[in-house]
Amino acid sequence: MRGFILRISAIISIGLSVGCGDNRASVADQYLGSWRFSRQNSHKILTFRANGTFLGEIRVEGRLAKIIEKKEQVNGAWNVTEEFLHMTPTEDGSVAGWVAGQTVNFEVLEISSTNLKLRGENGVIENYQRVKSQKQEKEAAKLSTLVMKPIVVNLKNTAPGATTKYFCIELELTMEDTDGTMQAPLGIHPRAQEAALLHISTLTYLDVNTMDKIGELNGTLFLLLRPYFGGKLKEVSVKNVLVTADWKNTEEFIKKIAEEGSNHKPS
Repeated sequence: MRGFILRISAIISIGLSVGCGDNRASVADQYLGSWRFSRQNSHKILTFRANGTFLGEIRVEGRLAKIIEKKEQVNGAWNVTEEFLHMTPTEDGSVAGWVAGQTVNFEVLEISSTNLKLRGENGVIENYQRVKSQKQEKEAAKLSTLVMKPIVVNLKNTAPGATTKYFCIELELTMEDTDGTMQAPLGIHPRAQEAALLHISTLTYLDVNTMDKIGELNGTLFLLLRPYFGGKLKEVSVKNVLVTADWKNTEEFIKKIAEEGSNHKPS
């Protein structure tokens, strides 16, 4: 059975200035950050950035592996007027049936710190939940990210004769300029890559077979890697992950990363 790829995009936003007065700016600030609408195993994610651009994504969960595959990504520009949200994509996409350059207008039925309810031009209502808090988004101006080389390991078998499963993961590290001295992104210490590899090689399938367990792995790796980054490591998150029993899928995993512009090789 083919594995499923999780693509968790690292989304960074800062405060928005719309140039139309403090009141308008404060209204627009409510939208900043990431919002998720879920229906069964499909997830639509909208991210509103401070520079007036947005990112729309569709992700779909696999039936067995419970790993999410990124299906589509659309970028564009956004703004708000009174009770309407206006979004103009720069590329075609099915996120909302968008056509590049054609503005889509949504009536804002509700917006709070946690909920965003939109009614589209077709009358369909979608209720989005906030993914990150406004405080987290505004603090993101002080952050930068580093991507580790992909790691591929055989998961340890817990029973004799069990099918070999492969675990492939690409980690993204969020760095915080805590003291104003981070002029450029720090490099990844070679021993940090080695430490992550050694820990991941001890895992079993039961350690990584749900999204919750992969989230727990993020926390463990954060504690493990923090000493290598001079106190500037803020978060460890999964950029791509694959759990599969077919080696060909691991090759496709690495190929996919390479096609997306990564120059890394598997560890």
